[in-house]
Amino acid sequence: MSGNRYFASPWVESCLKHLPKPPCSVLDIGCGRGRHSLLLLDLGYDVTAVDRDASALAVLEQRVPQAAKGRLTVVCQDLEADATPTNHATASRWPPQLAGNRFAAVLVVNYLHRPMLARLLDLIEPSGILVFEAWAKGNEDFAAPKSAQVLMDRSLRPNELLEVTLLSCEVLAYSHGPLEEYEGRDCVKQMICARLIQCSTGSAPVQSSIGVAGVPESPTISLASLLSGAQPDVSSSFLGEQAFGKHWVHAERSAPDLDFGVCELLALLRDYDPQPVREAQLAEMRRRATAGAEVPLNGTCDATSSNNLSTPLKLWGASMVRRLPKGEKDSLVTDTINDDKKIRYFLDSANLVNEKDLVDRGDNWTFVVNQLQGVSCVTHLDSSTS
Repeated sequence: MSGNRYFASPWVESCLKHLPKPPCSVLDIGCGRGRHSLLLLDLGYDVTAVDRDASALAVLEQRVPQAAKGRLTVVCQDLEADATPTNHATASRWPPQLAGNRFAAVLVVNYLHRPMLARLLDLIEPSGILVFEAWAKGNEDFAAPKSAQVLMDRSLRPNELLEVTLLSCEVLAYSHGPLEEYEGRDCVKQMICARLIQCSTGSAPVQSSIGVAGVPESPTISLASLLSGAQPDVSSSFLGEQAFGKHWVHAERSAPDLDFGVCELLALLRDYDPQPVREAQLAEMRRRATAGAEVPLNGTCDATSSNNLSTPLKLWGASMVRRLPKGEKDSLVTDTINDDKKIRYFLDSANLVNEKDLVDRGDNWTFVVNQLQGVSCVTHLDSSTS
């Protein structure tokens, strides 16, 4: 990729590594003038771009390089044209150009039409990717909506995208929290990247009791306990028996800052191998979502999953990212490693312990540590050091 010349969302850029390799088809819903459609075309994908603004689509078509014009399909369609408070079934229908089609990836940025959420996964191929980013609860502190109803309609509720994806997808990355100077403004966003692992049936998403009075306070697993390798009580983790499936544990609290530095982060990355525990946590989350929150952790999990659940989940995963000169003037290319084995090999070889090691032997890599705070039973998911 030749730099971020299309000013793509940082979240979208960070999720590109999860998309299937081109050539394949990607759907960009609410594309506007097409900054992400253009980026995807540049990367070799076939793109279907949907927006109700004909003038914005015209700008997109003008900006497409001649060589890529045959790989772009524009659909001028108001997905909310028939939307009324009592007509969600009609409002959730896809236009003829989309109905019945499936895409290798579906992208939605800064757009929310809630009736479409229940059918969104119907547009994704098995093993396809959903990348979704929109304003979320808490953004009212930074924005001035026209009305309270607009605020409600256009802001994602806590964990709403998890409700949409959890039963049918592997969640690769998720965040809900305040962001400073994100694309030039302070805001609150909810963002998800998920891979479809079973065909969606279009059924209603999992229900939760978000917003109901009396949501229990979340227990906290301290960073010190993660570093010490202490064995957590599963019932007090973010899979808490009484909370999961009834009250999402992180539901309505904003993300505090964890007190950690470069040395602590590097200590968490030591002996890096998160996959077994991560898969066990996902399996248990799906089991409880299906069987109910009251079902205790018992012999229904296989022995491997049970053993892994007794191991501390220090972090959900990590990736290594750096920007390197491409050769042309003022041009950079993004170099990314997200394979667990490759990350562990580098960390073992470099033996990074402190800031000086990172400067001397870090090869200009930025380590993105995903869900460190989520594992610690708070909301925000991303921290990084470079």
